[in-house]
Amino acid sequence: MFSPIILIGGFVEIVELCESCKREIVGIIDPNLFESYLNIPVLGNDKDAEKIISQNKNCEFLIGLDDPNSRSRLFAYYSTFNVRFATVISPLARLSKYVSIGNGSIIQHDVNVSAFSKIGDFAKLNYYSNITHNVELGDFVTVGPNAVLLGYVKIGQRSYIGSNATILPRREIGQSVIIGAGAVVTKDISDEQIWVGNPATKLVR
Repeated sequence: MFSPIILIGGFVEIVELCESCKREIVGIIDPNLFESYLNIPVLGNDKDAEKIISQNKNCEFLIGLDDPNSRSRLFAYYSTFNVRFATVISPLARLSKYVSIGNGSIIQHDVNVSAFSKIGDFAKLNYYSNITHNVELGDFVTVGPNAVLLGYVKIGQRSYIGSNATILPRREIGQSVIIGAGAVVTKDISDEQIWVGNPATKLVR
């Protein structure tokens, strides 16, 4: 029996994912919402966390934001209250029995994760993303819709892989990297860089 969920960040896609997994949502914490969202009570914002947690001790928390740095920051903040975090995996996702999925991760509808891949904590895999065999994703990685990560790719923590991007086999992507939508990555990439295009090249800031 799953615990009820409180969402940190209110997004319709995450609400629908939880519903498809038969996970009860008792409330949302979001500074940009008021009173209710999709008929779910808005409990307050992050400043209200301690009170909300004390009133909902049986709940797990799910950080729904797409931005890796925001998820990392919110994890650090809510961890100070010793909350339990939910992992939510769509019943329509295709996961090999030989994969490992980290705590707090979100795996959307029609995602594929092939054998011997390792998904870090608080990763977010969006619709139709394809994680092929022996791929390693660090903590707080986001993979956009329809992105393809081919065999033995490694992605460092807090990196963002844009929609429809392709990472060719055995490429290593560092930490806090952004790969633009539609990019084709043919080279290894160091930390804290932005790469775009086909073939992908470094964006000079």
